Amino acid sequence: MWYQVELRGRSQHGEGVLKVKLPDYRGIMLANPATVTAKRKTAVMEAFSQLSGTASGPSLNELGSPKRLAFDLEYLRACGFSNPKQAVVLLEQELRALAGERIERKLSVSEAKISRRKATNVAASVDAYAARIATAIQPYPDPRAFMNADDDLVDIAIAGPIDGPLAVGTELFDMGDVTIGNRRIACAGSITAANIVRAILLIEPELTVVKVPKAERLQRLSREWQAAVKRWQIEFDSAAEKTLTGVTDTRTRIAVLSHAMALMHAK
Repeated sequence: MWYQVELRGRSQHGEGVLKVKLPDYRGIMLANPATVTAKRKTAVMEAFSQLSGTASGPSLNELGSPKRLAFDLEYLRACGFSNPKQAVVLLEQELRALAGERIERKLSVSEAKISRRKATNVAASVDAYAARIATAIQPYPDPRAFMNADDDLVDIAIAGPIDGPLAVGTELFDMGDVTIGNRRIACAGSITAANIVRAILLIEPELTVVKVPKAERLQRLSREWQAAVKRWQIEFDSAAEKTLTGVTDTRTRIAVLSHAMALMHAK
């Protein structure tokens, strides 16, 4: 619905304003409760009940958070999407891109228009630039795409919630662990497995168990995934360079790149 509002709203007023009138609202499609099973309704309402504190900060910051993602997935399943995980990533990217266009339009009529130097120092447009990069390239490689059907898998329990930056332990007492700050959320057994677990959790933070292959199959998966990541990084760098042409402020560029990586579930 949020995406539909951005898509149908009237953004030609400038200053980043989006106006939505009655004819616009009448065209928005909603899930029909009569077509949703009782089990699916329950799942949607349970996920919705976890969204405490919503609307307490910038709305776009909520996108991609674990609880919001869990709710969005349940709602898309209720709507009949055959691949809700793929759909939610696409919707998030498109929504950010649309909102980013309005932010850029606001900047084009602001005082920054007087000076190109000032126009490049626009923290407010970080999200817009990041969304543009994210929509220009393929999704960040998912390690699970490189698993074979006959792989012998082991379950690694996840002690959530995923509420901070994920890191892989490399020291004596945390080697092979996936951590958030000083909190261990998974014991993968090796640095290779921990890197795979971390990458999967970045894409799907609500998981309570992550499956990874054993022994030599794990090494094969890691090599293939790392090769795909290198190819993706080249594509990312190229898209970023094209998007940030004219943005000379180093801090702004770093912020855009960091945010774009987060949007792509790459960090």
